[in-house]
Amino acid sequence: MKHIYKFLLIFFIGSFLFFSCEKTVKSKIKLSGLWTVKLDSLNVGENEKWYRNILTGSQILLPGTLDENEIGNNNLFKPKMNDTTLFALTRKTEYIGKAWYQKTFKIPKNWKNK
Repeated sequence: MKHIYKFLLIFFIGSFLFFSCEKTVKSKIKLSGLWTVKLDSLNVGENEKWYRNILTGSQILLPGTLDENEIGNNNLFKPKMNDTTLFALTRKTEYIGKAWYQKTFKIPKNWKNK
């Protein structure tokens, strides 16, 4: 009889934890996926208030890097397998500077004042 009570107690605690976690998951917005990215190598985006407009630029898959998405300047270095190139490995694309990211998503109505 004691085993049944222990089983029921564990079952109810487990059920409570499971359904509590499910509510937490529903209170999040998935931000991974396609975003628009605009490179700002001249650092003018803030002064020109790019954040007020819909950005035009490349599409980037997040999570990920500019390099993984091949966004930036193409590397003109011709790769060869010798000691010199192995000493200075390079990427396919490179970029140094700021980048602006933008994505449109809906915030649920029941999140008001949160």
